[in-house]
This record gives sequence, C-alpha cells and structure tokens, in this order.
Amino acid sequence: MPVSTPRKPATGSCPTASPRSDSSFAYFRNDPHRARSVAAERRRDAHPYARPMLAACESRSAARGGDESTARAALDDMWDHLWNGPVMPGEVRIDEGQAVAQTAAILATLRDPASEKFAQRAVDAYLGSGRSANLGGSYNALARSYLHRAEPDPERATAATRSALEAVGDQRTSWVVGPAAKTWRTLDARWGTMPAVRELGEPVAAAQRPALTSGTNV
Repeated sequence: MPVSTPRKPATGSCPTASPRSDSSFAYFRNDPHRARSVAAERRRDAHPYARPMLAACESRSAARGGDESTARAALDDMWDHLWNGPVMPGEVRIDEGQAVAQTAAILATLRDPASEKFAQRAVDAYLGSGRSANLGGSYNALARSYLHRAEPDPERATAATRSALEAVGDQRTSWVVGPAAKTWRTLDARWGTMPAVRELGEPVAAAQRPALTSGTNV
C-alpha cells in the first residue's frame, strides 16, 4: 500500500467524531450497509484528520458486506490520506501504524493472503506498547489470516487467538473477545479434535462473561 507524503497539521479544530461513531455503532450491530453509507457520505468532505478513519470505517464495512471493490477503494483512500500531524480531539488518528493494523483486519475479512504480513507487522509494532486492545485486535487478524492460507494452519490460528485474549486480559474488550470467539467457533467446527482447539474453548467462554468496550478498534 502506498504511503502518502506527510501532511501538515490543518488549521481549525477537527470536526465531531459522530459520523465515525455512527458508522461504528452500525458496524458492531451487524449492519454493514448502513455503516458503509454513513462513512462514505462524510469521507470525501471530511477534515483531513478525520478522513482516513472514515475511509477505514467504510472499507471494513464494505468488506463485511461483501463489496470487495468498494472495500479496496476505501482502503486505498485511507493510505492516500494518512495523518502524520499531532493528535487532535474528536477522532482517532490514522497514521501509518494504525493503517497497518486496519489493513490487516480488512484484508483478513476479504480473505486476502496479504493480511498475514500486515497482521504480523501490527503485532510486532504493538508488542510492549501498552496498547493492549490494538494488540489483541491484531492477533485476531493474524489468526484469521492463518486460516485463509492455501493450506490452513489451525495450530497457529489457535495460538494467535489465545494471544488475542491474553492481550486484553481482564479488560475483556468486546471487539477483541467477539472476533476471537468467532474464530474459535470456526476452529472448533473444523478441527475440534485438536487438543489446543478444545482447550481454547474455556478461556473464550470466560472472556465473554462479560465483555467490556474500551480502546481503539482495529
């Protein structure tokens, strides 16, 4: 993915994050079409700081809804408009590090084998950073990427899913725990006789009692 020339901080304040929040609200309630349309409607005219996050929201929603061409176009737009200025209030900053993590998750949803290299880069970047939810989300993307290989690797997918749960620990962050549980169900359905897969069921169940929302979703 191309990385844009660093942008200078724009003058004025960053507009409200409500379009991104509205898109995320719909996305996590499994309404990807509304999530995509909300983000797409505001993306092109958005403040330069908010634009890449809205592009990421549009891309992930299109990917979940099965619209691969829109997902890839929005993903390219995110990379074309990275923000390398200071953090501003009201929105998540999408710099290159965040873009790598978002790309990993979106390509995993598209079942693109390239997701694995992005997911591993994101995991490596977040290890030791203190950003446990981002680390957990990146492990989830890595787990899914192992299952999308030409020859699926359930052993590595199981280990990565366990690492995702361990990353968030007692936080039980919902958008990390939920995808981890979904990956485990996939593993259990196809490779349920593997001891590591069976053993993963217990921490997955424990993490879902209850799941709390916190952090920056990837």
